[in-house]
Amino acid sequence: MDTSASKSGYTIQDSEYPFFKYEADNPTIFGEEKKRYDLRIEVEGQVLTSSTWIPEIIQLDSTWFELEIDEDTMQLGTIHANLSDPDTLGNYYKFYSKRIGEDTRFISPAGSTVDDRLVNGESFPFFYFRSEDPLDPDTTLAPNDPRSFYWEVGDQVVVKYSTMDYNSYQFWLTKEADEQSGGSPFSAPVTTVSNINGGFGIWGGFGVSIDTVNCTID
Repeated sequence: MDTSASKSGYTIQDSEYPFFKYEADNPTIFGEEKKRYDLRIEVEGQVLTSSTWIPEIIQLDSTWFELEIDEDTMQLGTIHANLSDPDTLGNYYKFYSKRIGEDTRFISPAGSTVDDRLVNGESFPFFYFRSEDPLDPDTTLAPNDPRSFYWEVGDQVVVKYSTMDYNSYQFWLTKEADEQSGGSPFSAPVTTVSNINGGFGIWGGFGVSIDTVNCTID
């Protein structure tokens, strides 16, 4: 698909990252796995180009909730999953989550962008914590409140697990590292890697797998 063959609209949004994005005017256009998508933008005499590849979707084998804190005032836990990585090195993943009825968008916690260098061709379990939405102060709890990084019994959580190409992986990995450094003078400087020729940002596609986890205990 060459986006120069279809019109796009420029959108500014303050509730989701990236804050500026281009969207096709045809809402029925969706990316397909194992296909390349090219970008070409002509504006004010400049030409910006990029290309991305949507890898094959890799489904999670299973997902479940495990209780970690069981007290009179709260019951909290983590979400676990099992993934079978293909036997070809070079798979890149990013995961998100969203509580049904609570979160307004999918949120990716720190450390959510990973590759398969250590797990190539293996089936392995992993878990992750909940993350606050930095763009939605109405759902933000105090930093020392354990509910800010655990899920509560009774939550329904949509888990989104995505595959991406190497250039997209590099962008999101370096962006996370930059955010985590927090501008600290004791941290190594990190430059977010862009895949836009002639500009800065990300032109990326995801192969998306979605599952729903009910946070319940037996």
